[in-house]
Amino acid sequence: MLSKSNGKIVKRLRKGKKKVTIFFTDESKMDISPNTYTDFNIYPKKELSEKVLKEIKKRDSFDSLYNYALGVVSKKEISEVALRKKLEAKKGSKSNINQIISLLKKNKFIDESSLIDSYLEYAAIHLYGKNRIINDLYKKDVDKDLINKISFDEKEELSKANRFVKHFEKKFDKYSYEDKKKHIYESLMRYGYDSSVALKALDNISSYNKNEEINKLKEEYKKANRKYQNIYDDTIKDDKVIKYLLRKGYRYEDIKFVKEKRK
Repeated sequence: MLSKSNGKIVKRLRKGKKKVTIFFTDESKMDISPNTYTDFNIYPKKELSEKVLKEIKKRDSFDSLYNYALGVVSKKEISEVALRKKLEAKKGSKSNINQIISLLKKNKFIDESSLIDSYLEYAAIHLYGKNRIINDLYKKDVDKDLINKISFDEKEELSKANRFVKHFEKKFDKYSYEDKKKHIYESLMRYGYDSSVALKALDNISSYNKNEEINKLKEEYKKANRKYQNIYDDTIKDDKVIKYLLRKGYRYEDIKFVKEKRK
């Protein structure tokens, strides 16, 4: 019989779908994966030397980490660096991580060119501009050299920006004409378009409609008067109302027109 210092003797086994528990005669136990159990042909009364026990732990550590990595890559495409960070967070050894990464790349579970292509399709559907695409790929830890190879056609960028304007114009229709342009421009910038492209796309906004603007201004004028209703000096109140409406993007001549109509 092997001593504790040299190894252990298997007393019994408990087999589950996800793990096999080895109970030893010294009352200790060890959980291993079914693959590790099969690889080492473990059975009751078998003697496991210190060397074999270390090999079992090493094999099981790899198996556990590899299965975790397979779970990650099966759910979504991921870059090598991003996966490496996840495996490091699981306390995987450098050698195990390198071996796992190598296996996954060999079997095309990690393919950053495919990841970029998939994301470009996603970005096109959501009308993302060049800068957001690049930033998002950096956040995904995609290889910088591959990102730098992506070409962005200026005409296609402008075409996307024009579609963006038509799609989102209704969202900002409650604002004054100038404020609507401002909100759309800011949205284009958030979506990653160059300023020059965003400014060109603003030409696609519907033309200024005097009647619509006046109707919106009338409602804002009412709100402004309610906002400053406790100011009893008419000059100060008028000044605050006008400044409020100017900040909302309304034209001074339109404000004067609405003010005169209310008298």
